[in-house]
Amino acid sequence: MGWVEVYPGFRHYGEFDGGVTVEIAKARRLRATQSFLGLAEEHQIYPDTPIQHFRKDHAVTSPVEVKTSSIRNARGKKVSKKMKPPQSPKLRMAMEQVREINAFMEQHSFSLEQVPQFKRVFNKGDEPSFDYDLGGRLYCIAAGTG
Repeated sequence: MGWVEVYPGFRHYGEFDGGVTVEIAKARRLRATQSFLGLAEEHQIYPDTPIQHFRKDHAVTSPVEVKTSSIRNARGKKVSKKMKPPQSPKLRMAMEQVREINAFMEQHSFSLEQVPQFKRVFNKGDEPSFDYDLGGRLYCIAAGTG
């Protein structure tokens, strides 16, 4: 429809110490065209105010996330992957705890774009002893809080 300009990304590989490395890379970029910005403006939507028009519905996302154990990638950085949470009464209890925290936050006012919302992230969900009883850090996921 001509509303988005796409600038392709690229990667240039090189060789170093017997291995292949990424020497330079740039991610693909997307940019709104003037026709899209004009259409949005007709509806009083501006680049700095989308949160006023499009709100994330936290009720449709899970308040609990489970990740695999961390491993080191080729560059030595620790990485883990999201996984399907193992079903357990403790999962339902962890979800209810986060929902209670979020409901409590809704009862108060903040000088932020949104009321702070939280999710709980557990790691090492792929280990046999995993049972939602260790870890589970709380992360704020609302706009304007980071």
